[in-house]
Amino acid sequence: MLGACVPATHKAAIPQVRVLAEEELDCGPDEIRISEELGGRLLAVGCGRKQLYDARCDGVKCLVTKADGPALGWRDRPDP
Repeated sequence: MLGACVPATHKAAIPQVRVLAEEELDCGPDEIRISEELGGRLLAVGCGRKQLYDARCDGVKCLVTKADGPALGWRDRPDP
């Protein structure tokens, strides 16, 4: 019963976040740290900068965008 209360992780999105963070933070991959935040967000920190990303994952397939960008859509909801 306890397993139903455990939040989903977004570890599958970390490679995408790393690629985006390298460009946006202008930082090498070895200098970037990525941590999971609440609500499907991932925080990338490196080279004196930080960027928050939203991730929506379905298994190992993820959609990642900057948290201050447009909201991510739901897969079963049609585009407006």
